[in-house]
Amino acid sequence: MQNLEINAPFLWEYLREVRKPIILYGTGDGADKILAIMKRYGLRPVCFSMSGDFANKPDFRGYAVLPFEEVQKRYSDFILLICFGSDNADVLERLYALANADGVYAVYAPDAPVAAELHTIADDIYTPDYIEEHADKFAQTRELFKKDAKSLEVFDGWLQYRLSGDLYVLQRIASPRQEVISLLKLDGKSGQEFFVDAGAFKGDTVEEFLAAVGQTNGGKPSPTAQFARIIAIEPDIKNFTLLRRKFYPYGKELFVPVNGAAWSADESLTFSLKSGKAGHVLSGEQLNEYAGRTCSVKGVKIDTLCEVTPELKPTFIKIDVEGAERAVLEGAKNTITKHRPKMLVSLYHRSDDMFELPLLLHSWHSGYKFALRKTHCLPGWEFQLVVYK
Repeated sequence: MQNLEINAPFLWEYLREVRKPIILYGTGDGADKILAIMKRYGLRPVCFSMSGDFANKPDFRGYAVLPFEEVQKRYSDFILLICFGSDNADVLERLYALANADGVYAVYAPDAPVAAELHTIADDIYTPDYIEEHADKFAQTRELFKKDAKSLEVFDGWLQYRLSGDLYVLQRIASPRQEVISLLKLDGKSGQEFFVDAGAFKGDTVEEFLAAVGQTNGGKPSPTAQFARIIAIEPDIKNFTLLRRKFYPYGKELFVPVNGAAWSADESLTFSLKSGKAGHVLSGEQLNEYAGRTCSVKGVKIDTLCEVTPELKPTFIKIDVEGAERAVLEGAKNTITKHRPKMLVSLYHRSDDMFELPLLLHSWHSGYKFALRKTHCLPGWEFQLVVYK
């Protein structure tokens, strides 16, 4: 493989070889994905487990759910697979404490692509063959980060993790969120920063943007705005309502909330409905799978939204949209090629986003600089592409 040296075992083949009892830690959507991958490799768990008050289900998918203390009594040597995600510091501390126990069991956090469906997820994970097949693109992408040592460390660690499920790799390459935002060098002195937030959720990144441009004043709007405009795009009506209410005091000229899904075209979309989870765009066979659990959402292009005020130049775009990142970039192509805004783009929802999205943006503007960062969380989420001039 061109310029790629990956010294990591492939987790699923390793589990077939060691033949130790496998316990899945966590129940829910993540556990279903891990079960689907295990089935492909001829593996079955002996049970599920959780700790303390969370171990309140008698069974899950036909397997017993045991308190972790009971698992330790029954099995002296086993493998624990973490099947849920979190960026909560207390939860992460507990998970790493489990992994740092007395060594009678091993702990892994398997990679499972966020946007993959259950019937395809085993085809979407990183395998040695997948990396070999796309070796040229991986090498080309790695070249984009060659001037930033931390980015190279994150890139190489990401590949190691996605093969091995080694949670210590994620711990080693992670950076504080403040470091990610600081790379964008947002300017509060000029008052010209124009932020487009695709996947605004409840305004988390809007608040980070405001802090970065010096718009603090105890969390309230300052008398004199230190930015040009914010467009916040959010499809979920509950999140949108909270978002609009939170930043309403800035006024409609400065803060423009959009209840829709950033997309490649201005068109109606069918969205999945998942209790407690982010929805995503559905098409093809997925429409039948989610029958009765869908809603109609307005798809909007960033290009269209920015054309409303041609006198304002978008300077920063964030895209975190549950696997639709490429479509959103296509809908922002004119804005990106014309104005060259700084960008923060999530790369972890789909397997090929890691190389396809950086290479796409590089093809649009060879003068862009790129950095790669991952914030503290488990499993392999929150890998961010930082794009700047």
